[in-house]
Order: sequence, then C-alpha cells, then structure tokens
Amino acid sequence: MSRNEASRLKSEGLDCEHLFLGLLKEGGGVAAACLQELRIAPGNLRREIESRLARGKTTANLGDIPFTLAAKKALEYAVEY
Repeated sequence: MSRNEASRLKSEGLDCEHLFLGLLKEGGGVAAACLQELRIAPGNLRREIESRLARGKTTANLGDIPFTLAAKKALEYAVEY
C-alpha cells in the first residue's frame, strides 16, 4: 500500500510518510488504534501528510520506487522492536 501511495503521489522514493499513508489506507491494526486513542481523524491526518509532501513529475513503476534511507531505518526498527 505504501508503494501505491508513493506512485500515486509521483514520488521518486518511498519515504516514511508513504509508509504511514499505507498504514492509514489499511484502516486497522496498531496504527488505527493509536489514532483512535489520540482522537485523530485518519482522513485529516492523510490530508495533512499529503499537503506536506512534494509531488514528483513522473510516474514510476511500483517496483522501481526505491526506499529512502529513513524508510529503511524505520522498517528495520519496526522489525527489531
């Protein structure tokens, strides 16, 4: 889902924001529970994240969008903890 978000936004790299947008798209799990506990509306958060992301100019194939270093680290930490 994160790759789809990065592609939709025409991003050159899959970053942490795309990971989070993917979690929001999923609509369940720990991320959704945390947002509900904090009384944050997922739709509002999605719009805020998207407004802060720079949009690219070209559409890459899903498999061609590389992870940024920050996204790689976030995934490594998620696996460790």
